[in-house]
Amino acid sequence: MSPHPFDLGRTAPAFEPEIEPLGGGLDPGLVLDCLRDLRGVVGLDSAGGRPMRYSLVGFEPWMDCGDPGSGVRPGTVAEVAAVAAAMERRGAAPGPFQGGFLGAFRSAAGGEPAVAGGFYTDFVVLDHGSGTASLVLGRGDATDRDGRRERVMQRLDRGSRRGAFSVGRIEARPGDSTDSSQELECPFSGDVVDLHLALREALPVPLAGLARWPSGGMLCASSELLLEVRGRRARSRPLLSGAPRIADAAFDRARVEELQASAEMQARLQAAGAERAVFFADHVRAGSITIGQPELSSDPDLHQLSIAVQGELESSAASAALLAALLGERAGSDGAAGALGYLDTAGNLMFAAARPSVVHRRSEFTEHLSVSAGSGPGGRAAAESLLELLAAAQGGGGS
Repeated sequence: MSPHPFDLGRTAPAFEPEIEPLGGGLDPGLVLDCLRDLRGVVGLDSAGGRPMRYSLVGFEPWMDCGDPGSGVRPGTVAEVAAVAAAMERRGAAPGPFQGGFLGAFRSAAGGEPAVAGGFYTDFVVLDHGSGTASLVLGRGDATDRDGRRERVMQRLDRGSRRGAFSVGRIEARPGDSTDSSQELECPFSGDVVDLHLALREALPVPLAGLARWPSGGMLCASSELLLEVRGRRARSRPLLSGAPRIADAAFDRARVEELQASAEMQARLQAAGAERAVFFADHVRAGSITIGQPELSSDPDLHQLSIAVQGELESSAASAALLAALLGERAGSDGAAGALGYLDTAGNLMFAAARPSVVHRRSEFTEHLSVSAGSGPGGRAAAESLLELLAAAQGGGGS
């Protein structure tokens, strides 16, 4: 047990995983659905698209960053990394995540947490390559683990608990013009897990997810890799929205060829790669940065172009500083508005840029959604399209 500086004498538990195969036939949406009432449930959900490698559903964290009752909580990337590093690792789990932080860094409003999610030793990992799933229990004695195992298995055996939700019309926020605001708000009622399940079906992307806190939660439906670190190797993949897909296969192929041949799109993508490389420059070994060639990625309803930026970190500690810079903690408005992912006890991390994102906010008297698809050109239109998808998925259309 290692002391850490963020919770008044509490200690960080070791990550000592016991692994139980769950077999095939599970998908992350169903696991998140079944486990929704366990404390602190968070999901990193490869719902579709490419790359579709692993999904994670964490539950019952030993520290919940979004709960005001959990004591002194980390509020920056560096503090989150310090707590994860204090968790001694005694074994390996299947998949990329080796216990640690699962959740979101975000631009918080009012009294909401800037860090949502928590520190997890218990989770379900789904390997989309092999089609298998495993339950990982990483702390406690045999009796304690048996109790947590039983709670999970009972819920998986019980099956789906999916329910209805309602999405209302877009509302103007005080001081905003409904014609110019990039973040849209509307009334909502229901369980945010059901909202996520509807979103992953309507917009199946490889880097979706959900993090919750007592007064709300954040959903991400992204195809953009903000940052991945394995060992000393750092990788990012800026993404440009391209063109909607067309049902006619021949016309769709023509649309792809036009997109790939567009000098304007190629120039914009190279500029995005160069801008991302500027963030890398302060944190990676000199001369190690490479910018790849533009690549096409096609979601079910959209063709997009991306470009890979890679570099060799100067030290293992540089990963947190690079993530903080990309998030905008020290980079001003050039950083991403938020990100969802993991940072583990091995020092590895992966975060998706939360574009588009849906924030659920609940108070004693009101409940609503704030939808954002980025501040660039077309951000408002993309947010409106996302709300239309959600309104259609509620079963009764928009209200």
